[in-house]
Amino acid sequence: MNMNGIRESAPANDQLLSDAIIELNISRRKAGMYPDSHPEIEESLSRALEILQRFLELKGQITLAVAKDILFADDRPFDKKNPFYTEVALCLNGKSIISVTFARGITKEELHAFHRFLLKDTG
Repeated sequence: MNMNGIRESAPANDQLLSDAIIELNISRRKAGMYPDSHPEIEESLSRALEILQRFLELKGQITLAVAKDILFADDRPFDKKNPFYTEVALCLNGKSIISVTFARGITKEELHAFHRFLLKDTG
């Protein structure tokens, strides 16, 4: 495993993917704390989208999958001891999402809509 918790044989862009997942989690949290047009959400979404798009420029798409509290990227598990990855896995699992694919061209509006879906109360 490397310092990001991804197997050593993974490509060099693992740091970028790790950063993207962390920023996506932060922007999801902020989307739940502030009203839709708040500057904190806009700034956080922009940062997450910028990093995700840089990754997608290299790869084209990434599929994140979930098995309970473990997050996978294209069938490679992330470190289950990292709380950011665990939180993302539990959030997706809580919505009965087993996988989600992000593709090149995703927009800020689509990302924000996904966050709103994740935050929607299903009760």
